[in-house]
Amino acid sequence: MFSLIRTPLKNRFVFFLPININFTRLLKKNISQAHVHPVYHIMIIISGSGKIANNSGIFSLKQGDVILVNPGEKHVFTAKDQDLVWATCNFYLFKAGCFSKVIALIKPAMVFTEINKICETEPLENFFNIKTVYGFIEYKNFLWQKIISLVDNFIPDQDHSGLQYSFADYDKKLLLNYQSFVFFFSELCAIFDPYKNPENNQKKIQGTGLVLKIKNLLLEQIEEKYSLKKLAAGLGLSPEYICSYFTRSAGKTIHEYSTGLKISRAAEYLKNSGLSITEIAYRLAFSSPQHFSGVFRKYKFVSPLVFRKSVEIQ
Repeated sequence: MFSLIRTPLKNRFVFFLPININFTRLLKKNISQAHVHPVYHIMIIISGSGKIANNSGIFSLKQGDVILVNPGEKHVFTAKDQDLVWATCNFYLFKAGCFSKVIALIKPAMVFTEINKICETEPLENFFNIKTVYGFIEYKNFLWQKIISLVDNFIPDQDHSGLQYSFADYDKKLLLNYQSFVFFFSELCAIFDPYKNPENNQKKIQGTGLVLKIKNLLLEQIEEKYSLKKLAAGLGLSPEYICSYFTRSAGKTIHEYSTGLKISRAAEYLKNSGLSITEIAYRLAFSSPQHFSGVFRKYKFVSPLVFRKSVEIQ
């Protein structure tokens, strides 16, 4: 039922344990209590304006800001002339070796005092490709609608408190919603990852000329085994030249781009087709279902099975 999430920067797996995802409304001209948590917060400002005071200082808030609060960071919110509304994803991370301990602690009820002793406390930026400035997660403005859609799909009714868990029913609700939590978190990480969203980089990918030709050929060959030699022959150029040119222009290798295309197509198949995971793996020319699952997890942070079930739940 539970899965581990690969952390790109640590190149290892962690156990992701969600606490809740909810909406908070701070009435205008009010101030929240200053508080510290042992959990990670990703806070998405939905509407209103105000200020946040955190370990780095006092900063203005507006719609579209996304705040990362790491474990142990003190923070307090102030609303200005309008109510300040934000969605929050609260979660723990644990070393993979703590998996059995965590499972034991959440049955039959969450024992937070014990969990707090073994949870990760490093900044989230040390695990995932997320860039922050004074606690604000950086991303391109055009991705805001994607973030809002993700939030709305997970919590369609902003008037209720979201997936809040009491001690008594935490275990039952976690089992029902865990895959959706993982999907929500992994999609957020993908949105904020500058390597998965090239437009976030200062060096923008040039979509014309040779780079565009390479991309088009890769798309045409998406269901074939990747072959640099064949690609170069189709362009009448040497493999060394197109590799160097593409990497310099696009900020990633041809193989990385090709794999990204295959994983995106695989995600479409998982969402919209009845193809089995094995069928998808071989259709996209992976050497085996196991190879496909490993690569998919690297790009999406979850296995193909968890990804498909998350879509079905939503």
